[in-house]
Amino acid sequence: MFPQNCGCSDIRNQGKITASGIERSEVISDHPLAAVRNSFLARELDLRKTRARIAMRILLIDQHFAVPRLATSTFPFVLMSELVRRGHQVTVLTTDQGSGRGNWYETEESGVVVHWAKVPYSNHMRYMRRIMAFFQFAGRCIRYIHRLSPFDIVYAASSPLTVAFPGVYAARRWRCPMVFEVRDLWTEVPIALGALRDPLSI
Repeated sequence: MFPQNCGCSDIRNQGKITASGIERSEVISDHPLAAVRNSFLARELDLRKTRARIAMRILLIDQHFAVPRLATSTFPFVLMSELVRRGHQVTVLTTDQGSGRGNWYETEESGVVVHWAKVPYSNHMRYMRRIMAFFQFAGRCIRYIHRLSPFDIVYAASSPLTVAFPGVYAARRWRCPMVFEVRDLWTEVPIALGALRDPLSI
């Protein structure tokens, strides 16, 4: 920013950016650029402090969450990665639907920490088997939440509507707000798909 011969060597040491942030210091030099330099450092420090205050820990519960390498919709992934880019910490609870049964495992996808539960699921399954998969994921999430540190907000995204159970549980456990996103209209979707035919179940 300053050439070597501008006589500003005494300015460079007045305010510096460190690994932990920006340190304020008094202006000793009377050079005209000193005020500009310190004004810039003060604004940058205030901006970083503001970002630190508003950064949140966000938990997304989405049974059908997908990353770009999977052949399905990635809108929730795009949304969560943008939140990470803005300085938030995002954790996702979702399912690995094609690898059989097993324990949870963790990956990092563009800064988003994803916890995968091995819960088989396919649209080719019988209706009751899919319902069982929905409740299985909800139950496993409730148990898994005990391993996690508190979050500032819980975001539960359906379908299925059963993700509301672990969402409500986590929000009450950590006393934080919960956002419940309903993507499918119940019961119009299962009726249209032919999954619900019995008038009593409707």
